[in-house]
Amino acid sequence: VKPRMAGACVLISALVVLGQSLNPSGTSPSSLLARVQTAFDEWKKNPGCHLILCGGDPVQTGQSEARTMMNCLLELGMDRKAIFLEEQSTNTLQNAFYSYTLLRKLEVSRVIVITSDFHLPRAKYMFEATFKALADANHGPCFSVEGCPAPTPAPNAGDEGINALTRRQRLEREREKIILKLESRHLPTYIPAFPVPPLPRERLEQASREVEEMLCDPIEEDTAVIVLGQSLNPDGKPPATLLARVRTAFDAWRTTPGSHVILSGGDPARTGQSEAHTMMNLLLEQGVERKAIILEEQSQNTLQNAFYCFPLLRKLATTRVILVSSEFHLPRSKYLFEATFKALTLAEATPGPCLRVEGYPSPTPPPDACDQGINALPLHQRLEQERHFISHRIERDFLPTHIPRFPVPPLPRDRLQEALKEVEMLLRGGKKGEEQSSN
Repeated sequence: VKPRMAGACVLISALVVLGQSLNPSGTSPSSLLARVQTAFDEWKKNPGCHLILCGGDPVQTGQSEARTMMNCLLELGMDRKAIFLEEQSTNTLQNAFYSYTLLRKLEVSRVIVITSDFHLPRAKYMFEATFKALADANHGPCFSVEGCPAPTPAPNAGDEGINALTRRQRLEREREKIILKLESRHLPTYIPAFPVPPLPRERLEQASREVEEMLCDPIEEDTAVIVLGQSLNPDGKPPATLLARVRTAFDAWRTTPGSHVILSGGDPARTGQSEAHTMMNLLLEQGVERKAIILEEQSQNTLQNAFYCFPLLRKLATTRVILVSSEFHLPRSKYLFEATFKALTLAEATPGPCLRVEGYPSPTPPPDACDQGINALPLHQRLEQERHFISHRIERDFLPTHIPRFPVPPLPRDRLQEALKEVEMLLRGGKKGEEQSSN
């Protein structure tokens, strides 16, 4: 399509903004809000351009994705007459199909598709294929398609289902859809009575490469390493398990350049020095910079580790947490951190982004000769204790009572079962190791 002439050559642009399923409550997921903000920024850069907001109501919340985006854009100060709604589509291929008619009416010369960065390779392919098929069928214009990626923020606390997935998880889903489903399922069936022929194979391979490149790039997330303490021996010396956690924490810190290390643990054994301070001295000896270390010295148990670390993570604007603890302790501690972070996020006046917790297990060495009490127990006994805690005490004793005046609701039951299975696997592995060593 040639640009229209009005004394000078002017390109008439249209920004096509793709919706994202709303949460069941009708709230906008963080990825949709990011697309809206990107659309507003592009509109300001392109005076006189039109906006086509795409998306029906596939989750049946009572309001279309398109209308939800329009309301957000009007609040930002966008001109209502620049906005056109496309409220029929329920998938990306239909976004392209139903927006084509609007684009022809607007006589645009330039189409810019705005969607999340993880979604753009597949969306751009689908728009190109659909526009070509419609142009061939109707002898109309075949618009060239440009892409404008919106950043993918961490999910908000209220995001559910697919909206709660991380950027890496979304990219992995996109890789699967492009390789396995795009030509075989999406193109032939996603527009009723209008199968879309695929583009040349190299175009599909290009979309696949773009996703792979994003997967290979380091995911830009602010990361914090949290190291959980272990009760000191009565003489104040660190037990073997704590020394192993410190060594593991050093390795985790080296693999995440620029990250902070939060050392978590008070002085429940009343030795006169906190677990956190003890760990700090050990990490300083290994070469960790003091400015990278943050101490949390209030907690007396694992649930309080999570509770008191949360405000520190908010100050750091962190979205990714690497949780370092002993292998036997990690299934329970990861569950407790997830449950506590979720409860604290929902309790915020304006819920911030969810914190993603990744486990980083520390090996469990045999107890030292001077280790006493719980520190003197071998690995299989620690695992038996963990199995009992998860099976009988997490929901009944830990979550309701271990943080003063802040009972933590349990996570779905299958998440607890997942933690229990992880301990069972460690127990089976430990027993096999004992049998082999005895033979």
